[in-house]
Amino acid sequence: MKDRSSNRWVLFPRPNPAAALRLFCFHYAGGSAQVFHDWPRHLPPIVEMGAVSEYFLSLNESRIIKYDGPVITLSHFLPRRELLPAVERLSFKGLPLVAGALALDRQIRALNSAIHIFGHSHIDFNQEIEGVRYIHHAFDYPRGEGWSKDPLKQILESVA
Repeated sequence: MKDRSSNRWVLFPRPNPAAALRLFCFHYAGGSAQVFHDWPRHLPPIVEMGAVSEYFLSLNESRIIKYDGPVITLSHFLPRRELLPAVERLSFKGLPLVAGALALDRQIRALNSAIHIFGHSHIDFNQEIEGVRYIHHAFDYPRGEGWSKDPLKQILESVA
């Protein structure tokens, strides 16, 4: 097997450099790699398991501090499933199964974010949930269909 010392974006809870097979686990929406914590002890010795998403979230940890003033955060992914409309209104009914990352939402809240701008869903959203205003503006997407023909939103009156 290839040396993986430069492949640090995968966390291996129980390293097994001699493994013949590697299993890379991506958790379900709203979950975390914790759902796989017990798997390695049930796998045969030729299999090594790696968790991918936790590494990317861990990159934020050293930078998370609580600020005194207003904070606006931004992510590509949805931090909560509630940021989607009701399933009946979705063209892809399975979207709630693959959207939302609660670990990301915990980081947003740890930063004391007042506003969080997110993407990925292509569905307009602007609502306050538990003290954080979540905003997504699907500006002219899909192209030409113009889900939102509204101009860009002004999200903050003043930063002073």
